[in-house]
Amino acid sequence: MKQNEINCVEITIPPKDYHCNCEYCKNYFKGELIKSDGTYYSGRKRTGYSLKEKETKHLCPGHWQGYKFIIENFSNAGDIVFDPCSGTGTALIEAAKLERKGLGIELKFFDILKENCSLYDNLEIFEGDAREVINSINTKVDLIVTGPPYNNNSDSPERKNLKGKNTTFNYVDSKNIAFLNDETYFKEMIELYRKCCLLLKDGGYFVTIIKDPIRNKKPYLLHKEITDRLKSELELKVVGVYVHRHYPSTLFMNTYNKRFPNVKVPKYQTIVVMQK
Repeated sequence: MKQNEINCVEITIPPKDYHCNCEYCKNYFKGELIKSDGTYYSGRKRTGYSLKEKETKHLCPGHWQGYKFIIENFSNAGDIVFDPCSGTGTALIEAAKLERKGLGIELKFFDILKENCSLYDNLEIFEGDAREVINSINTKVDLIVTGPPYNNNSDSPERKNLKGKNTTFNYVDSKNIAFLNDETYFKEMIELYRKCCLLLKDGGYFVTIIKDPIRNKKPYLLHKEITDRLKSELELKVVGVYVHRHYPSTLFMNTYNKRFPNVKVPKYQTIVVMQK
């Protein structure tokens, strides 16, 4: 392993406290992203980002370790990495740090995305609704890696930002896909991903990184729901599943079992790698 690479322990079954046993996690599991000394990568150890990011209203920016691992293992220097739902820019910044070109779209947190991306060359970003903006992009890309917007249909309470001016995490903008629920949400997400796939080169990889929520007192397998649709509707081929611990854990993750001790709380980010 080269210095500063993300370490992956190659195992064929998920960790014992992993929450899912779906066909993808059973048949395509490749490994866990964990340090060689057995400790977890921290999502807070974000380097190479603007100091202003700490002031963002986004309470949970993408955990960099999953994005870095995918970019360094499923693309090459000079390749174009695309994230249609860029958030504060985790995929793009990790791409730039690994000498790739980044391409991204963002609606809600574009100001922070712009600030982060200003630190690097070879990053191109667009502001607006990805479902509309993507129609004006003609660039062919080598890798798509993204975390889909989370809708509000989960057991998690409204999340508070105690440090900033913003007091809520929940989405209230009807232009945001995350505002949609259930089948309408999936219909819009898959239509967006269909347009993304038109930009993806043959043989390129489409990767989702998802922290499954809890709904109705059980894990809601969002990663499976999206993979099912990508596989059947867009004919993408699943080639691997990886996980990494969502560390540090959230207050909700730490306290939910005190109320409902028999629920298997999702503690990991699930990375599903598909190929065109």
